Amino acid sequence: MGYQIVRRLIPSRISNKYNRIKARLSLDDAAERLKGSKFEKIGNFWINLLRDYGEVIKDTSNGIKERPKRALIYAWGFWAWLYCVNTNPNERSFRDQCLSAATEISSLPAAIRNAEPCTHLAFLESCHNAGLLRRLNLGVCSVMWLDNYDKNAGLYAAHCKYLKPKYFSFHERILDYGMLGRWWVISGKMKDYDINPDEWKEKTSN
Repeated sequence: MGYQIVRRLIPSRISNKYNRIKARLSLDDAAERLKGSKFEKIGNFWINLLRDYGEVIKDTSNGIKERPKRALIYAWGFWAWLYCVNTNPNERSFRDQCLSAATEISSLPAAIRNAEPCTHLAFLESCHNAGLLRRLNLGVCSVMWLDNYDKNAGLYAAHCKYLKPKYFSFHERILDYGMLGRWWVISGKMKDYDINPDEWKEKTSN
């Protein structure tokens, strides 16, 4: 009751000013208490990080204005790198491309099929069934290569690091190269999959 009477006697303007001073004092006290704490260190870290990023953006902007051609080359190179990374084919796409190629060949009569892609796809299918296909991801491209054993095999030779394929002979195990969303060896062998060279030889001999 007494507090309400006193509150009515104090003008509203003085009361508001008192509340602002009180809030400011409480904030200053809180900031003083946070000095040297982990919260202050975290805040300083983010402030310095934003300041560094601002300097980088400023320097980059000045560099673009001074040398626009070089900036364009760098931007094009970064875009090309990013595009290659996003279109880097995986092992699933390799399997899908093999199945798609096999379906296209099987739809042709045996007399006009090219034997080279047929043999290559049959070999890849046997390697897949044996669990010997491996993918090496290089970021912007991938390589499909042939291992000695299935990764799930319980043989000692399959897990011994000394019996793994050697680096110097690794190029002999490469089966295909993947880049820009496709596998290029299969694509190259499927170029003339509907042309049988032996058929023309038989017709010429006759």
